[in-house]
Parts: sequence; C-alpha cells; structure tokens
Amino acid sequence: GPTQMLQEKLTKASEEKEGFTFTHYDSSALFKSAEEFQALVDHDVDIAFLSTSWFYDNGAKWCDMYASTYLFDSYDQVKAYFDPESETGAQFQKKIYDEFHIWPVGCFNLSVRDLWIGKDMEVNGPEDLKGLLLRVPNGASWMRLGESLGASATTLDTNEVYLGLSTGTIDAQENNMISSYSNSFQEVTKTIVKTEHQYTFNLVCVAGEVWDSLSEKQKETLTEIITDAIDKNDSEILEKESEILKECEEKYKITIQEPDLTAFREYAQEYYLNSEDAQYWDMELYRQIKEGIR
Repeated sequence: GPTQMLQEKLTKASEEKEGFTFTHYDSSALFKSAEEFQALVDHDVDIAFLSTSWFYDNGAKWCDMYASTYLFDSYDQVKAYFDPESETGAQFQKKIYDEFHIWPVGCFNLSVRDLWIGKDMEVNGPEDLKGLLLRVPNGASWMRLGESLGASATTLDTNEVYLGLSTGTIDAQENNMISSYSNSFQEVTKTIVKTEHQYTFNLVCVAGEVWDSLSEKQKETLTEIITDAIDKNDSEILEKESEILKECEEKYKITIQEPDLTAFREYAQEYYLNSEDAQYWDMELYRQIKEGIR
C-alpha cells in the first residue's frame, strides 16, 4: 500500500543525500498501530506516519475538522494546506509541536475515498443513500462520516467486509481506493460511486526530541528527503487510482458512477456544522480552507 511505497521512496531519497539512514518497521513489527502515537510521544520511535485523528483522540479537539467529509475538494488542496512552506502548514506544525512535542513534516496521499456498493444501484445524491447500510471503519468520527453521506453507517472489521458484501449483510463499504482494491472488494462490488468524499492522507511525524537535536542544516536536509519521497509517492498513487478504476470497469464489469458532488458537499457541510463536535472546530481556519477552495 501507500505506506510501504513511501518507505521505499524514503530509503532511496536518503541514499541521494548524506546524513540520514532509515530503518523501517512495517505494520505492527514494533508496536500495534494503536500504540504508535504514544511510541512517538515517548520517543520509542524516531518517525511515524500518523493520521490527524490521533491528535483528536489525544485531546486536540480542533483536529476533528480534518476527519470530516468534503473539507477539501482535491488532494492538491490537502497538500497545499499542510505544506510547511505555507502559512496554514506552518501554523499546523507549530500547534502540533506545542501540544504534543511532535513535528509533522508533511502529508502523503493514501488515495481518495469512494463508495463501493454490492448491488446495481443508481446514486446521484445523498437522498439515494437513505437506508443504505454502509460499512465504515471503527470509531465515532467514521460513523459520522457515513451519516454525512446520507447513509446508515455501521462498523465491521475489515476481514468481515468481503463476506458482508457478498451475502448482503451490508450494502456497501467506503474506504480509500487502494485499500478497497488490495482487500479484493472489487470481486463483490457491482457499483462504484465516485463520491470522492475524502482525500485520505497521513502525516510524516518526527519525535520532538529528535527534531530538537538536529541542527538547522540537518532539519533542512531531513525535510528535503521526506518531501522528495512524498512527491514521488503521491504521483504514483494517482496513477494507481486510475489503473484500479480501469480494471474494475473492464475486468470486473463494475458500473462507475459520477454523482452530483455539489449535493453531497452541501449535505455534508450542513450535517457537520450542526453537529455537537463543530463547537471545537477552528471556524476561522475552516472558512480559510473553504474560501481558498472557492
């Protein structure tokens, strides 16, 4: 997946510059994924790939906004927002560093999230998903994600989703495209709706102690290595997405639909802004993102 791809790119990028060597530990080789955040805080690892939900779960309520649907309209916007050279990126880095003593260098693409439905179905807007049983990953923010699309959200372990789609105990699942494909869900999917409701990303985060110990020149070099690896990785992810869609259509005869994205965006915005959690959002920042998009 994207994470393993980025690890390879980091190794390559570091070989081209002196000063840093990366030793990678995949999946749960060192820590279970649930322990990864704390391991970075405790400096038991030097670098980890984290989603913003880890910061939310550990007290940064303002990070809830990043887990919402249709916050950004493209991955390019996500990348520009978290770019350390930009005002928003620098502001985000400082906030995370001050609250957690972690330095997020930049974000990388995990691929876009769409709806994969186990039956033939026409979907144009959120009203068409009313009553549709949609599997989402475990967690409150994921349940809200499903509801923000107009569906009835339910959780199910990843290893049960294939069976759930083939037997009809769930109607659909949403995930980033590469995960859906690598779990072979194309074999039990009849319709893919390109809701593009979230551009999933993780952040490459450096332990505060490590960052503090580096000279300005070293910080610059490490940032260059990571940024270079991310750029190469991101372009490969976009290629992979179009290959997957092509194969789903041609080999698996899946119907690919392009719904009314404006209807989905408006529905989601109303859902989130009327939710209890919106009180923790930085509305100034939210407006900045939205104005930047328009």
